[in-house]
Amino acid sequence: MSKQYFKMKKILSVIILLFILSPSLAMDCSNKKIIDYMVVGESYTRVLNNTVKDLIKSGWQPFGGVIFSSHMGFFQVMVKYEDNKNAE
Repeated sequence: MSKQYFKMKKILSVIILLFILSPSLAMDCSNKKIIDYMVVGESYTRVLNNTVKDLIKSGWQPFGGVIFSSHMGFFQVMVKYEDNKNAE
C-alpha cells in the first residue's frame, strides 16, 4: 500500500477518534427519558450524514459520536426521548 494511503488512514483515525470522544451537543437531554434506541450504519460518511438527517426529521436524536469500523463502516446511535408534555 502507498504511503499516502497510510497517511490518510491515520488522519481518518484521528478524526473518527475526535467524533467518538466529542459529547453530543445537539440538545440538553440530561433530564429526558430515552424511549427508543437504534444504531444506523453506512459504508460512507456522506450517506450516514443523509440517513441521520432524515432520522432527525422523524424525531430521532444522535446520541454520542460516530463509531468507525474498518471492516463495517460508520455507525451512529440514534435515540428518541420522551416528550416533556407527556412526562410526569
